[in-house]
Amino acid sequence: MSGDRTYSYIWKEHYKDLDGVIFVVDSTDKIRFALAHDELMEILKDENIKKREVAILIFANKMDLK
Repeated sequence: MSGDRTYSYIWKEHYKDLDGVIFVVDSTDKIRFALAHDELMEILKDENIKKREVAILIFANKMDLK
């Protein structure tokens, strides 16, 4: 799903049924990187995720760029 905050409310609807999270960040965008960190921390605080074993895969896109 999009990282746009407009859609973040939709994410919570899927927390109870998920087995894993693939989290992709743009490693060249320092401002959004910080926002992505905050969003990931919010996801990890959710009770539906904390009470289950959920795999988390983090991709740092554009790592080949400065």
